[in-house]
Amino acid sequence: MAGKKSIRYEDIPEALVKILERRGLTGKKEVEGFFYPHLGDLPSPFLMKGMREAVDCIAAALASNRNIVLWGDYDVDGTTGIALLISFFRSIGKDVHWHVPDRVSEGYGLNIEHLRKIGEKIDDFSYLLITIDCGISNCSEIVALQQWGATAIVTDHHQIAADGLPPCIIINPNQPDCGFFGEHLAGVGLAFYLAAGLRSTLRERGWFQQQTEPNLKDLLSFAALGSIADMVPLRKTNRVLVRAGLEVLEKTELPGLRSLLATSGIADGKIFADDVGFQLGPKINAAGRMAHADLAVQLLICRGESEATKMARKLERLNNLRKKTCDDDLEKALTLIDQFEVQSRRCCIVHGAFHHGILGILASRLMELLKTPVIVLSAIDNGRGNSKILKGSCRSTEHIDITYVLHACQDFLESYGGHRAAAGMSLQEGNLQEFKNKFSSVVKSLPVEKSLPGLIPEAEISIQEIFNPGYLNILLLCEPFGQGNDRPVFVDKKATIVEVQQVGSKKEHLQISFRANGRPCKGIGFHLGDKIKVAREGRECEVVYSLAPNRFNGNLQWQVLVLDLKNSSS
Repeated sequence: MAGKKSIRYEDIPEALVKILERRGLTGKKEVEGFFYPHLGDLPSPFLMKGMREAVDCIAAALASNRNIVLWGDYDVDGTTGIALLISFFRSIGKDVHWHVPDRVSEGYGLNIEHLRKIGEKIDDFSYLLITIDCGISNCSEIVALQQWGATAIVTDHHQIAADGLPPCIIINPNQPDCGFFGEHLAGVGLAFYLAAGLRSTLRERGWFQQQTEPNLKDLLSFAALGSIADMVPLRKTNRVLVRAGLEVLEKTELPGLRSLLATSGIADGKIFADDVGFQLGPKINAAGRMAHADLAVQLLICRGESEATKMARKLERLNNLRKKTCDDDLEKALTLIDQFEVQSRRCCIVHGAFHHGILGILASRLMELLKTPVIVLSAIDNGRGNSKILKGSCRSTEHIDITYVLHACQDFLESYGGHRAAAGMSLQEGNLQEFKNKFSSVVKSLPVEKSLPGLIPEAEISIQEIFNPGYLNILLLCEPFGQGNDRPVFVDKKATIVEVQQVGSKKEHLQISFRANGRPCKGIGFHLGDKIKVAREGRECEVVYSLAPNRFNGNLQWQVLVLDLKNSSS
């Protein structure tokens, strides 16, 4: 695979210069700053509203040896964030208590009963609580624990509720008067900044005169994992954190991360955002989906090689179980869905005995198939006899804000919250039909979705030409690709296909070999299995494509990611 090398702006092919310009990167300084981001480019932690108060509070707790409790979310962002702060506190000689809630029995956010149990366990109700990736909507819980004598610091990147902020120290860039407003940091990004601000303050107070000052670069691998998995925009500060974090991950000495990489077949060499999105992230998430997220945190902070290997293998098994469960529940859901009802209601709300850990994945898959807002519901045992609570995950199309629709239906809901495209909710089973009717009515009242434009290539470059090192080295420097930094899309109007076959359990994908520079190069077309006739061997086709990394038998190579294809003559 093409390696990194110093590239002059003048040497960039014109087609790629134009793509960069359309993405707002104009001129030598901006482009080279994008290609070669530096940690020195990161803004100061103290531009973040609440940072000074937070680190002063934590420094005081350290000075008095006060108990510190970390509470994180059960997804990758939360588990990497809590692992980052546990590791930081360890590095300065402070052991902290921590908790990740169970996805089903506790749900998202703070849980007052378990906060009380923590106080009982450590025989101290005046502890300092620090949240990671949650807490911004837990006003009542924070008021209650403060009445015990506890103190709370909320670090959260989720939207601020209309009814206001919890009465405590808050770090959340969604506050309009925050110096990081618009940066869209993940929860783990805020955790990293909290560690950076605290280290700076402790340095000023002479904390490191008697001990070694921790190197924050060691924590960046956690920031990269959580930020990519949470799909935050990979521009500005996030790009610096993730790019540096992936480089640290490539050389990590942490046993947990090394074992996770080894069981994923990426123990050596370059690590891409795709590796996190498709391999590492799902495995970390599998702990909270299929068992308990504690396992993910324990792996990330593990100090022993043997123990780390056992936990990484357990995550592998849980992830395989998650995949099978997803496939089984998708088949089950499709048998329960009436396509005509979906079309008439302009939404899909399906209720069944689905695994609670994969409701969000199931909703996403159905949304991709049906091209409409989807809610997947499954009952939970709430100990109330015949009165069942249905828990649901929602996913929406680009044109419909799912939280707006849920807000309009709040009279029928027990709870709800989330983002424009994804949300969670719960309701009494007895309210299901009225909720369905109201939800459909609100969706129908919104403007009809405009058809999205077809896949538009950004440049016409042949597959043969793109495998030129001049292009490959530059594409490598554009990594990491993801939200806010999409992989460039090209078109080859006369691509020569050497070999093609349908692959997948339902032959839904195409595996294609193209001729490039006198030899075949491999490509994959996901969900293009029905275009097998278009891609007959020896035919010239118009191929819309991107390039993506591919790992096979321990080797890393570029492959053609086929997005669409049609006959050259059409």
